[in-house]
Amino acid sequence: MNARPQPRQPPEPTFAGLVDQTLSSDRLQEMSHPEDWPLPAPTTELPRSTWDRAVGDIARDILNRPSRQFRARMCALAWRLGDGAGTVPAALPFMVEVIHAGSLIVDDIEDGSTQRRGGPCLHLLHGVPLALNAGTWMYFWALDLIDQLALPAAPREDIRR
Repeated sequence: MNARPQPRQPPEPTFAGLVDQTLSSDRLQEMSHPEDWPLPAPTTELPRSTWDRAVGDIARDILNRPSRQFRARMCALAWRLGDGAGTVPAALPFMVEVIHAGSLIVDDIEDGSTQRRGGPCLHLLHGVPLALNAGTWMYFWALDLIDQLALPAAPREDIRR
């Protein structure tokens, strides 16, 4: 077990940068699987502004608000305690934060909350349907981020489970 203090390093990509990376046209095309759609796939892709309005703006908003990132820090600590090799992959603690942020959006809707992390709740700013869709999307987005970890297949499957 390696519990020695590690030098603090800022996460490589920013949270907003990871949202942008996920919503890039190439990444969306890769994830869309049009062969599974019941109707013929559209011949043109949705504009980036549509994706931003549907999920990106809301994800950026909640992820850029002040947060103690307690769960991300615990994830990094667990990596070191479990003798993880090298530095913690940036996507690993970010996944935990994404799941938590998505659950906050959904919880705020359920509870009728008005404030979250120093600002109005997202369902009040963007409407309940968009906030609910974005919060739910964040759960699945976190699962997709597992594939971006530079880990062998077996540990990635363990994380997914």
